[in-house]
Amino acid sequence: MPTVPHWGWNGCARRYWDFIYGGKLRRIERQIHHYGSGLNAQVLLAAFRDDP
Repeated sequence: MPTVPHWGWNGCARRYWDFIYGGKLRRIERQIHHYGSGLNAQVLLAAFRDDP
């Protein structure tokens, strides 16, 4: 769990389709990983809202 609760600082969040659709250029592949971390946090945030 990151120490800073913000999507921009979660580091590299990989998803299974990143290298298939966005891995041709390294900078695009890294950007997709960076912005994917917010999507990966949705499940954790939903669980916290249900049971804080």
